[in-house]
Amino acid sequence: MTKRRVLLSTTVATLGICLAILANVSGQDKKGPNVQQAPKGAKDNQKTKYLHDLELAYKLIQFGRDNKHAESLLIAAQILHQTPTEALKVEHKIEGEAKKSKEGKKVDNSPAGLIAEAKKMSSAPHVASLAAATQKIIEEEPRGRVGGPGLDKFSISAGQTVNWNAINFVGGQRAEVAVATDLKGSLILEVRDQSGNLIARDTAFDNLFQVYWYPAFTGPFFVRLINTDNIFFNCALATN
Repeated sequence: MTKRRVLLSTTVATLGICLAILANVSGQDKKGPNVQQAPKGAKDNQKTKYLHDLELAYKLIQFGRDNKHAESLLIAAQILHQTPTEALKVEHKIEGEAKKSKEGKKVDNSPAGLIAEAKKMSSAPHVASLAAATQKIIEEEPRGRVGGPGLDKFSISAGQTVNWNAINFVGGQRAEVAVATDLKGSLILEVRDQSGNLIARDTAFDNLFQVYWYPAFTGPFFVRLINTDNIFFNCALATN
């Protein structure tokens, strides 16, 4: 056998072994949890930045109500109005028998509702001035801001669980899901991958539940929200 044939045979054999190893590793990766550490140099895309704006708005709403700070409600109203969203193109199912739920104080988290609430909260001249400026802002259509987070509005009673159909996220990019509620309460927000591995969970007593992760590869994820409280919630899920 010539040296050339020996070299060719060795190269083919080596290539075969490498392909087998890669196939095996790939198969293992897709069985294990679809999550990784944040890739070096990873940057948030515009949709993720808009999602963070929404999260900030809901934090301001809760801060404003907890501390009777009307200015926070007005700033939140401006952020909500100026942040683009689009309907989430993924369906959800509500499971479990609805238990008797306590009706909390009705609140309106729309920009107009927040302005009205801020005016009732404070009659200070600077609040009145900021409320008037905010009113002018929400009367105008936001310009040049498109392609925002996917938004899904729904309600959930005590004892119920909301399950979303598969939502695809891109490998190596930050994936994030947030659920805002009209009232503070106890809920569990979970995300699992295609193999059922638990990827992220938030169980805080709050009005905003957030999880984020970096998928190791592009694939479907399943989001679930469990109402462990005795309250009826009006909610909004947003995702990038």
